[in-house]
Amino acid sequence: MKKTSAIAVIAILGCLAFSLSGCQWQQKEADFSNANEVAKLATFECTYHNVAKIERESDKAWFIDLQNGKQEWFEYDATVDFGIDASKVHIDEPDENGVVAITIPQGQVLTEPNIKADSVSDPLDANGFFASVTDDERKEAISKAQQDTLDRAHADDTMIASARNRAKTLLEQYVKNIGNSLDESYTVKWIDAE
Repeated sequence: MKKTSAIAVIAILGCLAFSLSGCQWQQKEADFSNANEVAKLATFECTYHNVAKIERESDKAWFIDLQNGKQEWFEYDATVDFGIDASKVHIDEPDENGVVAITIPQGQVLTEPNIKADSVSDPLDANGFFASVTDDERKEAISKAQQDTLDRAHADDTMIASARNRAKTLLEQYVKNIGNSLDESYTVKWIDAE
């Protein structure tokens, strides 16, 4: 019985040794293939309050006001997304000192203003007795107000800088986490995308 048990143990150890003979420890390489998805996570939404106005002076005929002037305005909130162009993000392999170069673009406005329907106020008006505001005039007023919102967003240096800083924070943490998973310590060097 002892002899068969010993033969069985030797056979099992032999099979185990044979199956493990092809195994070798391999150094894994850093894989930064999800960098674009990480950069997209830095996108954030900013809300701007705006007023759409329709104004037209009343016509006069011989010093008589014809009561056909138009004045109407309403308030609303519109959201704009800020972030970076993730397609321009590139992460180089780490150098011999563990420095990883990340190419990153400037922050930017990513979307046109989007009106929050539940934020639109009831119109306030001071229209003349013979005047009413048409739907086309309202559409034109909204279009102008939306362009004003977009211009404000493009001029909002604080939000544009925040978009880039958020992306930098997330990308740096992404690179360091990959380094930690490989028992490496990576530092980041930033390069401005053209």
